[in-house]
Amino acid sequence: MRFSLFTVVDHYEDGSYELPLVFFTCVASTRTEAQHRGREAMLRFITHQHHGVDIQHAQHEVHVLDERKQLWFGDPGDLIRLIEQHQAVLDNRHFVFWADFGGMPFASVRESMRLLAEEVIPRFRESGEKG
Repeated sequence: MRFSLFTVVDHYEDGSYELPLVFFTCVASTRTEAQHRGREAMLRFITHQHHGVDIQHAQHEVHVLDERKQLWFGDPGDLIRLIEQHQAVLDNRHFVFWADFGGMPFASVRESMRLLAEEVIPRFRESGEKG
């Protein structure tokens, strides 16, 4: 699996292309903490992006994004399972983890990035190098 911050579209020798999948992401040591941080930031993001929207509408939008599996809020094991689920259905190897949204505190963004780098990505990098 390749993780890239700079490639938007990957072009292969056979002429095919792969677009990255983009997910709002919050990773913490516990699922409860990640979901709390992520949902609060997502509500702020939606109300900021859609001026004048009331909190009920913003909560509905968060619910819709969650049902679509576009909110990846959890512990490292949750993220590993989500990636595995996507790869079982789609032949996609490019994921964008959008961790800095909705005024997410810097410490939370840094923790998400650290957990992704140390506990999630190596799991797939190792399996990709063996194949």
